[in-house]
Amino acid sequence: SSGINAEWPLRPGDKVGITQFDAFVLLTASRFHENDMKILQEIKKLGRPFFFGRTKTDHDVQDLAAENPEEDADTFKQIWENAQEEIKKDCMHHLKDMTLGNVFLLSRTDYKTVDLENEETIKIEFDGNQRLKNTIIESLPVLQKTALLFSLGADTKELIRMKVEELGNRIWKIALISAGAGAVPLPGFSLVVDISLIERERAFQKKQLGIDESSLNKKAELLSMIKDDLITAIKKKKVPTATLR
Repeated sequence: SSGINAEWPLRPGDKVGITQFDAFVLLTASRFHENDMKILQEIKKLGRPFFFGRTKTDHDVQDLAAENPEEDADTFKQIWENAQEEIKKDCMHHLKDMTLGNVFLLSRTDYKTVDLENEETIKIEFDGNQRLKNTIIESLPVLQKTALLFSLGADTKELIRMKVEELGNRIWKIALISAGAGAVPLPGFSLVVDISLIERERAFQKKQLGIDESSLNKKAELLSMIKDDLITAIKKKKVPTATLR
C-alpha cells in the first residue's frame, strides 16, 4: 500500500496514522539511528510485524568494483559476499535488541552487471527485494495476506506458487456458493449460477496468474513477440531466461 516518512517525536493523536498499517518496513541507506529506534518502539506497541531494509546495495557493488579493480570474478564474488555480511552486522549492531529477524539488502534492480578491469563481466543478483516481499506476505493475517498477494503481479516463481495456493483455497468457497444455489427450487437456476461463477472465477484466476489476454499481450510486447508465439515458447520453455525470475 502506501508508506509514511515520520520523524520523532510522534505527536499525540497518531498524526502520521501508523495504526492504519498492517506491517512496517524501516529503511535506511546507511545505518539505523536513535530516531529510528524511537519510532520502532511505537510500532512495537501495536504488535504488528516489522522489517528492516538496507537500501542502495547496487551502489555498494559499484563502489566495491572501484575499490578492487584488479580482482577476478570469483574473488570479487567472495568480496561481495563478505561485504554483505559486514553491512548486515553493522545494521544489526545499531538495531541492538530491536530486531526479530534479518536485515534485507535492497536494490533498485534485481541484478547489476559489473565490468572488471581484466575484461571479465560479473552479474551480481539482489534477491533481498523479493525475499522481503515474500516475508511480509507470509507475516500477515489471512485476509490481509490474501489482499496483498492478489494486488501483486505474478512476476516471480515464488509469487506464482503463493498465488496458486491461495487461488486453490477459493475453490471450496465457489463450491459452497454453487451448492447453495442448487437448493433454490427454480428450474435452470443452479445451472445459470454455476456458469456465471465459473466464468468469473476463471477470468479472475487467469488475471492473477498473468495469463489473461491483456497480460499476455503486454508480455509479448515487452519481448517483441506475437502473443501466440509467446504462448508456444512458454509451452516449450524457450522464453528468454532474463525475463523470468
